[in-house]
Amino acid sequence: MPGSALVLAPPNSRSLLEVIAAGELASSAGAHPVLDACARLAAGHRLQWDAEDRCRLAGTSTDQVGVAKKRIDQLNATRVANINAIDDWIVQHATPPVAAEVPLHTETVGSIVDRLVIADLRARQAAGADTGPHARRQRDELAGAYDTLLAEVSASRRRLPDWRILKQYAAAS
Repeated sequence: MPGSALVLAPPNSRSLLEVIAAGELASSAGAHPVLDACARLAAGHRLQWDAEDRCRLAGTSTDQVGVAKKRIDQLNATRVANINAIDDWIVQHATPPVAAEVPLHTETVGSIVDRLVIADLRARQAAGADTGPHARRQRDELAGAYDTLLAEVSASRRRLPDWRILKQYAAAS
C-alpha cells in the first residue's frame, strides 16, 4: 500500500544489468516483479530495434514499413505497460512515507529502468565501435544514478512522481 514502510527492496542496478544481458525472459522469471518487467523491457527493445532496422533496409516497401510501424506501436504499448508495472510496484512496496517538501525526482523508477535497458543495449551494440566507451560510460552513470535514487527514496530524502506515460498506443489489429 502507498506510504507503507519498505517491505521488499527494489533490485539494484547490477541485478537489472544481469537480467538485461541474459537476453531471456526466463532469466528472471519470478525472481522479482521489477526484474521480470525489466526482462520484458529488454526483450521488447530488442524486437523494436529489429523492426526499426528492417524499415531502413534498401528496397523495403511502404507496405512493409507500415507493417513494421504497427509492430513498433504494439511493442511500445507493451513497453509502457511494463514501465507502469514497475512504477506501480515501487509505489506499493518500496516508497516510504515522505513529506511533501522533500525534493521530487524528475522521473519515475520505471522510466529510469527503461532508459537503463536502452543504455545497456546500446553499449553492447557499440562494444567494438568508437562510440563504445561513451555508451558504456552513459550506462554506468545511469546505473549509479539509479542506485543513488533508490537509496535517497529509501531514506526519505527524495520522493518519486506518481506519473503515467501520457502517449497512448492503440492496439493494432
